[in-house]
Formats: sequence, C-alpha cells, structure tokens
Amino acid sequence: MGGSENGGWAHDATQRIAGLDGLRGLAVSLVLGFHLYPRLIPGGWLGVSLFFTLSGFLITTVILRDIEKGTFTFSAFYARRIRRLVPAAVLILTLFALTWTVLGWFDENHRSDVLFALLQISNWQQIWEGVPYGAALASPVVHYWSLAIEEQAYLVLPLLIVLSGRTRLLKVAVGLFVLSAL
Repeated sequence: MGGSENGGWAHDATQRIAGLDGLRGLAVSLVLGFHLYPRLIPGGWLGVSLFFTLSGFLITTVILRDIEKGTFTFSAFYARRIRRLVPAAVLILTLFALTWTVLGWFDENHRSDVLFALLQISNWQQIWEGVPYGAALASPVVHYWSLAIEEQAYLVLPLLIVLSGRTRLLKVAVGLFVLSAL
C-alpha cells in the first residue's frame, strides 16, 4: 500500500489482503476458544479487540478510497452499512423472538434485549443496567453489544474523517486513542 498512486491511504476495495483473513480467523478463534474453554483460553477480549481494529482499518480504507475518488457520500456509505449488517441482525433477532415466544420463554427482559439490539445500543443497555459482560448470559442476544459498538463507530468515523481531512487524520486518530484510553 505504501507506494501506491493514491499516496498509500487506500487500496482498491476489490483487492484482497490475505493477511487480514488470517488475522480475522485468529480473532474469531480467540473469541470462540474463550467461550468454549474460558480457563484454557482466557483472552477472548483480545479477539474482539483485534476484530474491531481490523474492522476500523477496513472501513477507514473504504471511506478514504471513496473520498479520493470523489465518490464518497454519507447516504451511500450508510446505505451500504445497512444493507450489509441489518438484514442478518434483524433475521436472527426475529427468529430468536419467535422461537422463544413459541417455547414460552420470551419475557419482558428479552423484549427489552431485542429492542436494544435492534436500536444498536445493547452496549449502553448493559452499562445502564450495571451488568458486566459475561456476568449473566441469560439472553441469547447479549453478544449484540459488539455489533452495537461497531455500528456506533460507523456513525461517527465517517464524520470525523470528512471533518478532519487527510492531513489531520493522524492527529484525530491519536486524539481518539487518548480519549478512549481515558
């Protein structure tokens, strides 16, 4: 990527970066390993962190590529995100709600979980309710917190990139890193 004609900021979206597939596989393996064998593989959060980092890199690359080509629009960006992520999320939530309703297990708490998951704010629900991750896995949709964080980042990231411009992107990234660390 470094010496490309576009200054190294973005690559062709159709170009596959094989190493990222390996990192994605490692991330998923860490998360699954943690859930299957938590004492043997206690670093599931490392997999989540790696996956978020890869997602951030890839989505930033797409945004910068579109900006450089002069084709970036917020509406097109958000429409792509919605088409890519929302149908599967809604399908799973619908199947969960229907199945648990038929089994007689769907209660007010689960309705609340599904609503927060649909609104992409499950992470905030867990914070508001004071439930640390992993403390209570009573709801099959508890893991929607990670999708919520990703969706919230997709709301903010394009705005920051467009507002900051390429020359200040590094300063913004460092500032966000410091802010998130605090």
